[in-house]
Amino acid sequence: MEADLKEHYLSEANLTEANLYQANLSEADLSKANLDGANLSNANLSNANMSRANLDGANLSNANLSNADLTGVDLSQANLNGANLIGANLKNANFINLDLNQVDLSQADLGDTDFELLLLEFRYKNYFDEDFDEVPDEIDELQSNDLDDEPF
Repeated sequence: MEADLKEHYLSEANLTEANLYQANLSEADLSKANLDGANLSNANLSNANMSRANLDGANLSNANLSNADLTGVDLSQANLNGANLIGANLKNANFINLDLNQVDLSQADLGDTDFELLLLEFRYKNYFDEDFDEVPDEIDELQSNDLDDEPF
């Protein structure tokens, strides 16, 4: 049975390595919560406030994070495989060593997000209309400062 924590106040909670598989955390306040190594796979986190939360090493595979506030979160080494981040606020998020395969970032706000060492495999991105066997030349030649003026 999955936990129903919809609209719960869990700000600054220590949920290190918590098993929240399939939990309903929609509209919950998880701001500044420590979710280091937590299992949030298949969880509903839509419209949740997760600003400044620690999600280092968390399992968010197939999680629904649509319209969630992820401002300033640490997502380093998190598993986001298949996650829904449509419309999420990811300003100032830490994406170091993050694999975004099969992640839907449609309409997400990525302003000032740190993409250092980001692992992208373009052929799996669901926001491309084509299936790429190779990274296109124009993408392969991009430098990090080429994106400074882009409106994300």
